[in-house]
Amino acid sequence: MASLQFNKLDKHFGAVKAVKDLNFKVNDGEFICLLGPSGCGKSTALRMIAGFEEPTSGDILMDGQSIISMPPNKRPTAMVFQKYTLWPHMTVFKNVAFGLQLRKLERKLVETKVMTALELVGLKGYDKRLPAQLSGGQQQRVAIARALVLEPKIMLLDEPFSSLDAHLRVRLREELKSIQRQLGITTIFVTHDQEEALSLADRIAVMNSGWVEQYDSPDVIYARPSSQFVAGFIGSMNLFEAHNEKGMLKLGHFFLKTNDGVNGSEVKIAIRPEDMEIAESSGWPAKVKQVMNLGPFYSVLLEIESLGNLKAMFPKTSQVKEGDVFSVLPNRYLVYHDAGVEEIRL
Repeated sequence: MASLQFNKLDKHFGAVKAVKDLNFKVNDGEFICLLGPSGCGKSTALRMIAGFEEPTSGDILMDGQSIISMPPNKRPTAMVFQKYTLWPHMTVFKNVAFGLQLRKLERKLVETKVMTALELVGLKGYDKRLPAQLSGGQQQRVAIARALVLEPKIMLLDEPFSSLDAHLRVRLREELKSIQRQLGITTIFVTHDQEEALSLADRIAVMNSGWVEQYDSPDVIYARPSSQFVAGFIGSMNLFEAHNEKGMLKLGHFFLKTNDGVNGSEVKIAIRPEDMEIAESSGWPAKVKQVMNLGPFYSVLLEIESLGNLKAMFPKTSQVKEGDVFSVLPNRYLVYHDAGVEEIRL
């Protein structure tokens, strides 16, 4: 397998700066997700690794060696696209074998490698079928097998499950993660689905307008997003403006404690819904506007005077219902200020 290093990588399309100063490392055997909204540059970054786009400036190193001047067909990468791009007139076997046959490998070796790849993706016995005889999930498995059979050092996947239904997406990403761990193959996966990124990745690069806003483990990115953009993009988050007044944060009519590290008078408070608790005594008076049953917990929309609406998650044991009035308080929150971000626990 291989490591990958982006060195100040830029890509411009005329006046549009699609990727700006991409500068991070992917370790050998890691599963990395490039996560962000449409148009943030994640697919462009993937295509530069594959050699389908040429960087405007900067470099891409694989195991310490530049691959910028290497043509796509010489790079030890394989790519799986959102659309299956299978040849409809070819059997599953022939679709998967195509790349190996271009390499002019002997027939027996091709057959062995194809059958091994099909078994790996759960398609043993499907080799004689045509793509039209397969479901969408099965066709995407064929596309993955076609990439794996080439034994690439780095696997590239560009939103491969976005056209599939939710249940199938979950199943296939679990299978993909298992295959990746089994083979130890370095994998870079592009997605706009935060749940997909959080469940798959060893590390996530959250992209926004061509930049990487944060590059870290899923746990760190979820618990301590480094910017307001990441806080709003990853998971559900309540964001409020507050004033820093003599060591306290004034939030509407209420006050929260701060610490000496918070700089600036105007700050932003970020509160995860699951960090809200029903207060036994004094707290923020809240009225329940909406309750959604999400299995093991309730997703609750609260109306709080001087703050407006706030999302909270409560366990089923709370037995909240629309119209209830009670007090709430956060047990944890983030403060975004001039010098960065602070985590505060109550």
